[in-house]
Amino acid sequence: MKLSGGGSGHAMKQTSILSFLGKGGAAAPAPSPALQAAPKQPEAGTASPQLDPAEVSCKKRLLAAPASADVQRKREKKSPLTAEDEKTETSREDATRAATDAAEPADACTEEKSGNAEAPGKAESEANGEAQTESAAKAAAPRGGRLRKPAGDDGEEDSISEAESEHESIESDASEPSSQEGGNVAKVAASSAEGRRALEMLQKKKRSPSAGGKARAETLVSDSEGEGSSSASEESDAEAETRKRSKRPGASVLDLLCKEGRTAKLRPSPSEEAAPSEKKTGTRKKKSDEDEQLKTGTLFATRALGKEPSADLASPLFAPFQVPLESITAKPEANAKKAQDDTPAILFEVLVGAFDKIEQMKASGTGSSKKQTVILTNAFRLLLFYAPKLLHKAIYICLNKVAPDYLGQEVGVGESLILKAMAETYGRTEAHLKKELQHTEDLGRIAEQSSCKTRTLFSPPRLTIDGVFTQLKAISLCAGKDSQLHKRHLLKRLLVGAKGAEPKYIIRFLQQRMRTGASTATVYQALAFASFLTHNARDGRAAVADTRRAEGEAAAAMSAVELEEHLSRTEQSVRRALCEVPNVEVVVSHLLAGATADTLGSLCVVTPGVPLQPMLARPTRGFAEVAERLKDTAFTCEFKYDGERVQIHLMGEAAAAATAPPAAAPGRVSPARVRLFSRNLEEITQKYPDIIEMILGAFKPATRECILDAEVVAFDVEKGAILPFQTLTRRKRKDVSKDGIQVRVALFLFDCMRLNGECLLGQTLEARRAKLREAVDLHASPLVQQATYKDLDSSQDFEDFLNEAIEGNCEGLMVKTLRDNATYEPSKRSLNWLKVKKDYVEGMTDSVDLVPIGAFYGKGKRSGTFGTYLLAVFNPKDETFQTVCKAATGFTEEALQNQHKTLSDHIISHKKPYYDVTSKMEADVWFEACQVWECRAADLSISPVHTAGMGEAASDKGIGLRFPRFLRVRDDKNPEQATTSTQIIDMYLNQFRQNKTGNAKPKPERVEDEEESDEEMEKKEEDEES
Repeated sequence: MKLSGGGSGHAMKQTSILSFLGKGGAAAPAPSPALQAAPKQPEAGTASPQLDPAEVSCKKRLLAAPASADVQRKREKKSPLTAEDEKTETSREDATRAATDAAEPADACTEEKSGNAEAPGKAESEANGEAQTESAAKAAAPRGGRLRKPAGDDGEEDSISEAESEHESIESDASEPSSQEGGNVAKVAASSAEGRRALEMLQKKKRSPSAGGKARAETLVSDSEGEGSSSASEESDAEAETRKRSKRPGASVLDLLCKEGRTAKLRPSPSEEAAPSEKKTGTRKKKSDEDEQLKTGTLFATRALGKEPSADLASPLFAPFQVPLESITAKPEANAKKAQDDTPAILFEVLVGAFDKIEQMKASGTGSSKKQTVILTNAFRLLLFYAPKLLHKAIYICLNKVAPDYLGQEVGVGESLILKAMAETYGRTEAHLKKELQHTEDLGRIAEQSSCKTRTLFSPPRLTIDGVFTQLKAISLCAGKDSQLHKRHLLKRLLVGAKGAEPKYIIRFLQQRMRTGASTATVYQALAFASFLTHNARDGRAAVADTRRAEGEAAAAMSAVELEEHLSRTEQSVRRALCEVPNVEVVVSHLLAGATADTLGSLCVVTPGVPLQPMLARPTRGFAEVAERLKDTAFTCEFKYDGERVQIHLMGEAAAAATAPPAAAPGRVSPARVRLFSRNLEEITQKYPDIIEMILGAFKPATRECILDAEVVAFDVEKGAILPFQTLTRRKRKDVSKDGIQVRVALFLFDCMRLNGECLLGQTLEARRAKLREAVDLHASPLVQQATYKDLDSSQDFEDFLNEAIEGNCEGLMVKTLRDNATYEPSKRSLNWLKVKKDYVEGMTDSVDLVPIGAFYGKGKRSGTFGTYLLAVFNPKDETFQTVCKAATGFTEEALQNQHKTLSDHIISHKKPYYDVTSKMEADVWFEACQVWECRAADLSISPVHTAGMGEAASDKGIGLRFPRFLRVRDDKNPEQATTSTQIIDMYLNQFRQNKTGNAKPKPERVEDEEESDEEMEKKEEDEES
């Protein structure tokens, strides 16, 4: 060990050889001459002597020889030392060391009281050997002070570099040698003696390489034999204490060397050597367990008792009480009125922080969706604990809504109005904002950046969840002459008070595109988990932050498996409740009152006037597939009518008076008793006044209230024939009067979900059909009929019935289970309902609903209109629209003109950031996603230019439709209800089914053929345009 000292008083650093101990055969630095002369410390087992003040003073002189006055002054002034100064200083230090050595026999501090004094001759020879070793070590050391292994030691393990990585240098325990206490001096002396002993071992090994291991063993044995007065038990206790202290933070090697006068162990025990690898293995196992949990179950299914609660929203061990209420509430304004219910004003920043965390995790890898659920769940738990009355408002903000869909309160605001409000708020021009939008492609991010650069004379009040929701709802209710001006004023008020990332989500909300990655399903799941894990204060009981920790709560005694089961049951219960009663406020109110997974279903039942999500069907190819899926199950077939699905609600007198819209104008039928809802829960009562009159005349006198599922089709009354769907689209959507109707309709009923207070969802289709006939007189009017059906069991009967449906201008057949597994499942695309369309023989199983997002200008006879449209499917996971084809066929001249006129009003200056389009598909113009088109194609193929299902069927390639053609506009769907990318993938894979069990995936070599087919499609479209 080399130790340098000076009178400057700065802390000295030591390059320790102790880290190299036990690595025999490696070169090591020798101690300085001053330390070479220092006698050995007492052997292990011998009592460590107590140093008196005289000895300590002598040691201090030994460790720090004062520098000359000139050198001292230059060091204090940090002036560079000349060569002459260095030479003089070196001579002075050597003279001081020589004088100290001469005085050593007479000085008590230099003679250790040991019974094992070494012979002077041996000490002298060892000193000479150590000096030679020091010289060799200095010569072998590289520039940075690291040591190299001496040449010729091929048989020795290269342990120095390994030791250097662990302990390259050790800071001296003393800050200044002149002020060290006796204990620190003892440490240095022990360190010096141990260093000398290590050098002896290295020299012996060099003299006899083959005996290196033996010499090391002899040294260890001699150390232990020197402890004659110590018993084996005392040794074990001392070693245990040594290991214990070595794990203590900040413990140094010098601490271990001086413990009770014992010599430090030269080689770590096998358990200590294995510790790092065991720790590494444990870390890998823990990571593996976490990954497995991400794949198999919810992250909340873990016991929380005995574990430290967390304040991090991303932690499954989050506890709301860890977040102080004052840190998430807005400071009350001086003149603000106190809330009547004392609900805390929770900052909007709480939700925004959760949105930011979720957005950062979007599509980040394994388990990202589960981690998003954890964050959103904990945000809801925070509200449940502190402000439960704000929970439904926060959920609506997450869903990008302010009210249930059936109330028709849309919040969407045009981009031009948003740009004007931003320009006025942030002092920027609209032109500059539009230019920036072309690069950023996210108006929300531009608002966030602009807000950070804006300065105000005084700080506006912070935005709260309640305040933001109230303002957004007011924007949705604006109507009339000055509605746009009023909306802009309300938006400016929001933007002025928004800080940080708040403007980003306000703008995205108004654009109806939150883009956080949290879908409706994620929000519903988070609500279910939050209601199980945290209970609000109710019935005189305090709020429970975490039911997994609270005494008396059932969840506290549950295992992880039981927690997983209960969380899953709660989620299913909440989902079903929201399908039957799609009103978040109603469902949340029941949860706040204490409803559980077992009781929520009985509280949230279908109610006339509140539409429920319709049950959906899966497409199939024909009778062979139907027979395979429904074998050993009785089923029935119904005509699949080509019209608009409608839900008919007959309400009681009292309910109608409480929920009815304003009274109808003279000459129009009042909707007080009957209300109609579309497939996406939009109220369409005013669109079909003739249906209201028909159905009121068909209800039997005993029918007080009911909910029916039906299909409205265009109908030729004189011929008694169903007309194509295109005829139905010619009817007006608003301000329809019974006298001005030109397109007559008929109503075909096929299900009954409620009758006279009885919920029928859990009954079989056979029983529900009986209830339908009990509620409606099917002979009262030829325009109100039950859907034609037949129970079949053979392939021939199926083909005959399918042909009969096609001849009757129907789309095909609906196949439904009759008795087994025949309940009505709202919102579910169930295997108990299958659809077989007439076009299944043409290649594709089903038509697809696509969104036009761009267009290319027409040529030839299509000049002046859009000749080809770029169509996309919706990817709900990423909230993006992915291109799937270019369509140029199927349009009549009238349809081309109508679509050009309609979509020209929705042209945008640039492509939206949520349009997933390759560089090969840059359209001439871009549209807002505002329509849904039903299209049909020959089949689907791998496409290098389209992005639908990118990477699922083939790496770096999407799926495209071959030879698509336009069928009609789906007014009953919004863009988010279009065909999804997952459905496109399923349809693509279904093409390769063979017979009954065919699940073969496409062969890679087909990709090239299909890419060529895409080129053929482009050529065909160009030919049709010209």
